[in-house]
Amino acid sequence: MKKKWQDPPHYGASTIVSKAGATKRVPERKQLVKVDPKTGEQIFTQSGKSYIQKRINPKTGVVTERVVTNTTEVHGLSLVKNAYDLVSKNPHPTELVYAEHSNKLKALTNQARKAAILTKPYPYIESANKAYSKEVATLDAKLKRSQMKAPLERQAQLIGNAFYRSRLDANPEMTKAAKKKLKNQALTLGRERAGVLKGN
Repeated sequence: MKKKWQDPPHYGASTIVSKAGATKRVPERKQLVKVDPKTGEQIFTQSGKSYIQKRINPKTGVVTERVVTNTTEVHGLSLVKNAYDLVSKNPHPTELVYAEHSNKLKALTNQARKAAILTKPYPYIESANKAYSKEVATLDAKLKRSQMKAPLERQAQLIGNAFYRSRLDANPEMTKAAKKKLKNQALTLGRERAGVLKGN
């Protein structure tokens, strides 16, 4: 009964389902990851970092040191190019479906990486930069104002929510339409008190 319902064969410890999600420790990698332009696969480079591990013999008091390479955790599926390598000897049909789907996702990911590195950036056109300099300056100014008002907007939300809750508590039978109208009024009030609407 337990084997049939709690431990189905396609979810055992030796199947692709468990191996793919299981974590393994590998030498630490650099954060900057290169991409193979031909395959789209990631090329990892070891960081080369390590640390000194000290151990003291409790009987003799002798201190020994050894160099330990820094490691990081990765999922088992990321360590194989072909997901079928993780399939058990006598695979359940579910394992084969899992492996096939994983390989398709790997292929799509590789294609996306290839497309990304092969896509050339838009060339810089000096004439266009001069022609649209005013528009760019206007957009930059608006973005700067928006960023400066972000803290005020958060304050306005707090004021508006407090006003909305107080009115709602006083009128619990308020209709859905009335609640929506009150919420808009509360937000406008909050923005006025916080100074968000000034200088628009």
